[in-house]
Amino acid sequence: SRSRFRCPPNLTQESQNFWNAATRVCQKRWRLPTYIGWEEYLKNQKKLRENSTHGGSGAVREGASLLAGRIVCGQCGYRMGVHYVDGRPRYECHALHARGLGQRCQTVCGTVVDEVVGEQVLKALQPAAVELHLRAAENLESEQRRLHKHWRERLERAAYEMERARRQYDAVEPENRLVATELERRWEVALLAHRKLQEEYATSSR
Repeated sequence: SRSRFRCPPNLTQESQNFWNAATRVCQKRWRLPTYIGWEEYLKNQKKLRENSTHGGSGAVREGASLLAGRIVCGQCGYRMGVHYVDGRPRYECHALHARGLGQRCQTVCGTVVDEVVGEQVLKALQPAAVELHLRAAENLESEQRRLHKHWRERLERAAYEMERARRQYDAVEPENRLVATELERRWEVALLAHRKLQEEYATSSR
């Protein structure tokens, strides 16, 4: 809460009284329950000052212009406002005139300024974009190598099973028909599995 009485000069920090020299208000932080803590309040006040167009670093404003709330007049040092004409922005400085300190400083075409600044921003980001592109290409190449190795191992395993089934069939005695029939069936299954895996690999490699 705030009191309009002047704070005594002997208040200590432990008393948690805060003297605001700008408003001459004594703040007693313990008096009423608060929605936010004192530290958070101070942080919010700092952020508001930083976002202020009067002396702060400014904050991005609404509208289609790129530099609304950020551009500073090169003559007086105050932030310039933005005015839209047929949807196209114009940056204008009325700071001195609004304060009764002089005439309007200047007005510039926002489209041209935004275009120049946008090009410079993209130029500054270009090395990072190239680095990201190269890193993505390296990751893609690594992933392709991993997939190729995976398919090669599967094909080698299928070819081994197919050849093993063929050797077992060739080694069986002709008079042992039951065993020969079963081994022939296994060989055909291995042949089909190998052929199917080759087709899948060809499809995935396209």
